[in-house]
Amino acid sequence: LGWNISEGGIANFDWATMVQSVQNHVKKLNISYRRSFDTANMRSMRNGETVQFSDGGVTYYNALARFNGPKSVAFDAPNGEQVILTAQRIIVACG
Repeated sequence: LGWNISEGGIANFDWATMVQSVQNHVKKLNISYRRSFDTANMRSMRNGETVQFSDGGVTYYNALARFNGPKSVAFDAPNGEQVILTAQRIIVACG
């Protein structure tokens, strides 16, 4: 993750390597989250039957958002436009 120990036992730290390692890890997590949303509304029952509990109405936004009311969040879209989302329930996943 950015640390290197030489044969002489001297430790060196490379900030750029650490930053890249962390960013790569977060990208892997985001891919995993997106795959999970595809099956989040399906549940396996004890008898082996698969039951659909909802229409899968989960929308994933990879953005830096802020609450701007009790039931709404705002964030900037990639095109620079501000987006405001309002919902009964908002789930914030911090990684």
